[in-house]
Amino acid sequence: MCGIAGIVSLDGRAVDPNAPKRMCDYLAHRGPDDAGYVFFHHGRGPGGQGAHWLRFCDAEFRHINEHLPVFGGEYAQTELAERPFTLALGHRRLSILDLTPAGHQPMCSPDRLLWIVHNGEIYNFPELREQLQSRGYQFRTRTDTEVILALWEEYGSDCLEMLDGMFAFGIYDRRDNTLTLARDRFGVKPVYYAVVDGKLVFASEAKALFASRLVKAEIDPATLVEYMTFQNTLTRQTIWRGVSILQPGEMLQVRPGSGTAVRTRRYHASAVELAGESVEEDQAARLVADCFGRAVRRQLISDVTVGSYLSGGMDSGSIVAVAGTVIDRLHTFTGGFDLTNVNGIEQGFDERRMAEQLSHLLQTEHYDVVLHAGDMPAAMERLTWHMDDPRVGMCHQNWYVAKLASRFVKVCLAGTGG
Repeated sequence: MCGIAGIVSLDGRAVDPNAPKRMCDYLAHRGPDDAGYVFFHHGRGPGGQGAHWLRFCDAEFRHINEHLPVFGGEYAQTELAERPFTLALGHRRLSILDLTPAGHQPMCSPDRLLWIVHNGEIYNFPELREQLQSRGYQFRTRTDTEVILALWEEYGSDCLEMLDGMFAFGIYDRRDNTLTLARDRFGVKPVYYAVVDGKLVFASEAKALFASRLVKAEIDPATLVEYMTFQNTLTRQTIWRGVSILQPGEMLQVRPGSGTAVRTRRYHASAVELAGESVEEDQAARLVADCFGRAVRRQLISDVTVGSYLSGGMDSGSIVAVAGTVIDRLHTFTGGFDLTNVNGIEQGFDERRMAEQLSHLLQTEHYDVVLHAGDMPAAMERLTWHMDDPRVGMCHQNWYVAKLASRFVKVCLAGTGG
């Protein structure tokens, strides 16, 4: 995953030029491989709205981005102080596709009229890339991010329905001075935002909004009651006062410096279409197997090592069965429990034995971690900081398994939702 952040002036007053850096520093755990920023001044010029822009890299990654000035350097501070910049975008990168500096973000189109900060993965980007190449588009990188830019140039926001994947991105179109935030149709990747003091502030995590110093970290009591009742919030309102989250399949648009309000709308409405006629059971099984296999294989496209979580259940086991046909000796990881003093049905909570049997059957390179009494409370404070709310469920166990997996791979498939 990556981290995205940005500030948009709605009333034309300048944004704090140091805020994007502070926000991205709070997202460093999401993107340890690179960091970048771009600022726009919305006075009119030869290039139209947003004609003047400045682009910087983080000093920590100067060795990667040798052609970019360093944020915080003398040049950056002088330039940022001279103009009232009204839009700023920031990005922390986890490099998975195209590990070269070409994948740096914020990324722009060749004519520099479109700029994007993107978190996630577009699974069907190879097919979309081929379609665009057939129309004459020449790509400079191997990233799925550049494919989004090209699609936006060709189709505008209509391209959102073409994307198969998990994503959250902000894209600024200088042609009509519009910033668009979009979230995938299942809501896997988050976008938090707040409108305060004439500014729209957005980021991948709520804590980054607080780092902007525009948004206060105050609990909304009514939403907290809702969260504690349902273990979730049922609207875009979060437990933080004034902080909203973009809904699955939703987009937000705003024009920097225009004084207009923020507009949100659904670009995708989930619907189930029943087949016109029934199929035989064996035919249905083949169709499901084919669809599932293609879904897993397209998620294995990566320039880094990919592994998978593996429990004793059908979901992760099925994923590993398919992934193992593509990756030899696939790394798999399981979390178990020390049930020495446990009796009855709780004995079944530890799936290590079943996972080991699946690993042997599927010939994976398997590792596991055992959680003991006290391990979950020990992780609670840190996980609450990462999750931005009092999360329950399996995130404590998953955190320990992820720590184990990070020693061997950079990306892990999971059966979440299975």
